[in-house]
Amino acid sequence: MNRFPPVDRLAGARLGVAARHVSRQSLPAIFVSTGLLLSGLLPFSPAQAADTEPLSPQHAPQVLRIANGAEPGSLDPQRTNGTWETRITRDLFEPLIAYAADGTLIAGLAERWEVSDDGLRWTFHLREGLEWSDGTPLTAQDAVFALRRLMTPETAAHNATLYYPIINGRAVNTGELPPEKLGVSAPDAQTLVILLSHPSATLEQTLAMSEAAPLPRHIITASDSQWTRPANMVSSGAFVLKEWAPQSHIELAPNSHYYAAGKVALDTVVYLPIEEGHAALNRFRAGEVDIAYSVPASHFAWIKKHLPEALHTYRFSGSTSTHSIYATAHPSQTHVFGVR
Repeated sequence: MNRFPPVDRLAGARLGVAARHVSRQSLPAIFVSTGLLLSGLLPFSPAQAADTEPLSPQHAPQVLRIANGAEPGSLDPQRTNGTWETRITRDLFEPLIAYAADGTLIAGLAERWEVSDDGLRWTFHLREGLEWSDGTPLTAQDAVFALRRLMTPETAAHNATLYYPIINGRAVNTGELPPEKLGVSAPDAQTLVILLSHPSATLEQTLAMSEAAPLPRHIITASDSQWTRPANMVSSGAFVLKEWAPQSHIELAPNSHYYAAGKVALDTVVYLPIEEGHAALNRFRAGEVDIAYSVPASHFAWIKKHLPEALHTYRFSGSTSTHSIYATAHPSQTHVFGVR
C-alpha cells in the first residue's frame, strides 16, 4: 500500500499569503507551472495559506485587486466554465488535495491519503476539526455529496469525464445509474473512500480542482439555485464571498473558520471583470489593480522592455486551461501577470 504522509507545511505560497506582511508595493511575484494536461489544474490562487508565522493583529490592511477577465457566469465550482471563474472558486473552496508553490501536490482538507497496491482503492483522511464558514462541521459526507452531485447529468459539469475512472462514474454521469451508485463512501466523518474501476495516473490532480472540493450539503439541499449568493454561501477555503456586484466586482474576505485562518495574509481580495486588455494594462500602470492576467499582444514587447519585473511568462503544451498567467510562443496568445 502506498501511503502519503501528512504534510507539515500548508498548501502554499500563493499570491498574497506567502509573505508575513504583504503590501501592494512588496507583494512577491510568486508563480508556478506544473505542465498538467488537465483543464483548470494549475494551482495559482491568492487564497492559499503559506507556512509562515501567524500575522500580527496590528498589520496594515492588505488588499489584492485582480483584473480577472470576464464576469463569472457562476461561482458554483461544479458549474464553472473558465479560469476567470475557477480563480475565484479556488479561494472559496479547498479541495482534498492542494498545490504547493512549486506545483507539487500536498495536503488540502485531507491531511493524508493512501492508495491500495492495485491502485483501485483511495482512502482520504480529513483534518480534524474542519468547519464550514458558518461553523457547521465539515465531514467526509460533504465530500461524498459533492462528488455525487458533480457526476449527475443535471449538474452538467464540463470536466465530468475526468472522473470516469471512479466505479460507475460514466453510468452515473449519463443517467443510467443513480448518484448513490458512484464508487465513493464515507465510513466515518473523517474518512472518504474512492473506488476505481481501473488505476488512474491523474486522480490526484483531478481531485485538486475546486470542482472536486467538498460542498456544503446543508446549504445546497435547502436552496440549490440560490446557494451561491453572498447571503447564502458558506465556504471551506481561505476566503468567503462578501459581495458580488455583477459587472463591477467580487469581494472576498478572510474565512475565520478556515483551518489555517491565522496564516492568511490578505484582508480583502477584489476580482474585477476587466475583459479588455488595454483597460487592464492601463489600470495596472495607474496602480488601480495589482494583477493583470491579460494585455494586448501588441504591447507585449513594450511590457517586456519597460515592466520586466512585473511580467511573468511560461510555456505550456496542448490546450490546457491554466489558472496561472502565461505567454505562449505565439504573440497573439500573450497573458501578463503583474504585481505591484
